[in-house]
Amino acid sequence: MTVTLVEDGKSEFVGKIKDPWTCFNIINEIYDKEGMVRYKIEGSCLQIGMHCKGPFECCETIDFDIKSPSGEVVSTLQKRSPGCVKAAMSDADNFAVNFPANATKEDKALIMAAVIFLDFRYFEEKPNQQGHGAALNF
Repeated sequence: MTVTLVEDGKSEFVGKIKDPWTCFNIINEIYDKEGMVRYKIEGSCLQIGMHCKGPFECCETIDFDIKSPSGEVVSTLQKRSPGCVKAAMSDADNFAVNFPANATKEDKALIMAAVIFLDFRYFEEKPNQQGHGAALNF
């Protein structure tokens, strides 16, 4: 997914998000406009919330690490269910993002784009859709 800043009729490429194939974990790679990896968002597929929607805390949260290119955990991301009753009435998702301490405004925009991409890629029901490419404009 490419991310561009559109402002006053101008369009500026900010970076891109990639979803590399992995056997088990969910990984999104965040690249800056020079094509360098800035962050990786990684979550284990073994979390109960990945497979079961239920009224229990373990089913309502999914934790992700935001890592540096070297693999060091620099921050966290969490997907939270709004709760059993609200979830029955709405399919809205809640995400809590803690930005890395040294994140630039471009990094923050890319991380937010990655969260949106993560939500659509793994948590939205899309029957008969094949998302081969996407673009996000801020």
